[in-house]
Amino acid sequence: MPLGPPPPGGYTRKPIVSVVPAMMPNPKGTGRLPVEGCPLTERQLQVVWLASYGLTNAEIGDRMALAPTTVKSHLTHIGKILGARNRAHMVAICLRDGFVQ
Repeated sequence: MPLGPPPPGGYTRKPIVSVVPAMMPNPKGTGRLPVEGCPLTERQLQVVWLASYGLTNAEIGDRMALAPTTVKSHLTHIGKILGARNRAHMVAICLRDGFVQ
């Protein structure tokens, strides 16, 4: 799903579940999506999903109402969890293992 240009009037901050409807909160309240074997939290998966579209930390932060430094911190931690060498490798691992689509 291409992101395209911003709508007239620019982007508005919305809860992430309205931006990423396929990633609704886990009803069991565990903070993890029902993906077998996924070591990432729901929030971490949301960050990787947005990164998979090539967004910068600032753009991800705008969409998730986070500071760019917080996004960077999430991505650093996700990379360590997955053993990824860089951002592209992190996204590739998540795509390969079915954590994001």
